[in-house]
Amino acid sequence: MHVHALAATRESRRSQRSLEHLHAQAFIAFARPGASTYGSRRGFGMLQVARADQVLSALQTVTKTDEVRRNLDLELFELNLLDSLGIVELLVQLSDRLGLELSPTEFDRDQWATPRKILAVVEARLEP
Repeated sequence: MHVHALAATRESRRSQRSLEHLHAQAFIAFARPGASTYGSRRGFGMLQVARADQVLSALQTVTKTDEVRRNLDLELFELNLLDSLGIVELLVQLSDRLGLELSPTEFDRDQWATPRKILAVVEARLEP
């Protein structure tokens, strides 16, 4: 029984580290260029973290890999993780999850090449 409790504790710690990593990566993705770290953190709310999580979740669903969460600079098209059909699926996912209405005609492959760039496009579209 003690071995099972130890394994559960390790898994819980691993999950917590994964969540902390996600939050750190989301912060990096949304930090404004040239902003001080303190100023960026103070303006960085949970809504943006939740939004980043939704975007990365949608991307993970479409690409079928959690690597999109660990490496925000992953070249999605070069690695054949995303193609034209995947883009349409991602646009539908983003619409369902965030209410973000994007047309495939608005899609620019260079702006959607990495998870970090996708996060930036979504942030820009959802800002008031």
